[in-house]
Amino acid sequence: MNNNERWMEQGSCTQTDPDIWFTNNIQYPSILKRVCDGCPVIENCLKYSLEWNVRGFWAGTSEIARDRLRKRLGIRPKPLSLEQFLPVSAPQQG
Repeated sequence: MNNNERWMEQGSCTQTDPDIWFTNNIQYPSILKRVCDGCPVIENCLKYSLEWNVRGFWAGTSEIARDRLRKRLGIRPKPLSLEQFLPVSAPQQG
């Protein structure tokens, strides 16, 4: 995670099992929406999930819901890259 995604550390979802956010189990959406409803960073999360082509459940929305919202808003998501999730490292000293 780079410095631009530090808000993610404040998400209500950090107190849950990460696997439930990336499942197709139809039992989970209502549970996940309840977690998202009180989240202090839900707006950041929604913006991020619309801007980037993330998978899973983000900001109380499914992938299908985000695809519909992007289409309605004319947003084309950026592809994710592994580097986005690597910690920012200090420069190497020689």
